[in-house]
Amino acid sequence: MGLAEEMRELTQQCLDSHDQRVAGVIQIQRDTASLLTADTSARKTMSRDQRKRLSAEAAALRAEAAAVLAEDVATRKTMARDLRKRLVADAATMRAEAAAVLAQDGTARRSMSRDLHKRLTADAATMRAAAAALLVADASARQTMARDLHQRMAADAATLHSSVAAKRGELQAELGAAQGIWNDFSQVMSRRRGAAAPKPAPHKPKPAAQENLTGLPGLGPATQSRLAAAGITSFAGLAGCSQAELRAIVGKGRQDLAGWIKQARQRAGGK
Repeated sequence: MGLAEEMRELTQQCLDSHDQRVAGVIQIQRDTASLLTADTSARKTMSRDQRKRLSAEAAALRAEAAAVLAEDVATRKTMARDLRKRLVADAATMRAEAAAVLAQDGTARRSMSRDLHKRLTADAATMRAAAAALLVADASARQTMARDLHQRMAADAATLHSSVAAKRGELQAELGAAQGIWNDFSQVMSRRRGAAAPKPAPHKPKPAAQENLTGLPGLGPATQSRLAAAGITSFAGLAGCSQAELRAIVGKGRQDLAGWIKQARQRAGGK
């Protein structure tokens, strides 16, 4: 075997070894990708199962809490009824005993009757106090539950108001952006129409007489100056404006723009 053949065989062996290593690396990459995919799927499954278990446990806890509260209220009512029944029964028993003692003998038995009556009065007072304490505790628990419910409802209402206010702000911002785009488009179209149309001979417009617009509710001298700077000096000019144009002139605020336009039309039409 010549040197050239040995070199070819050696080269072929190197190439075969390199191909085997490349195949091994590719197989390792595939195995790694499969393991990662299986691990991700297992984690997702575990997360779903954990969420389901947590939801089920939370529902069970709520149900148990509601059942405990219901049982507690029912137990207190039952205890109060039992106390009242025992009080009535003990009172009847003691009255019967006192009547029997009085019927059997004189002074000693009258003294025993008085003692029985005192014990009856003391026991009755104790039982009334216990019943009153149970009723007070029950009323306090109901008041606490009512306060908690009111606080939760107030918190939910505040969250809803915040969401509505945020959404209103977003809508106003989007409306302002759309109005700006429309104004830019209108200016571009106006410039194009002005460039296409023949230019008229220059003339000086006759200045309109300044009317007192401050008679409208919420429209003060500063706002009238802004309107005058924009060329609006009369009720007729104000009546011909839209709310968007007025908002662009006077700025954002709580002005009744629709009311201004309506009253300006009425005053301009009444002249």
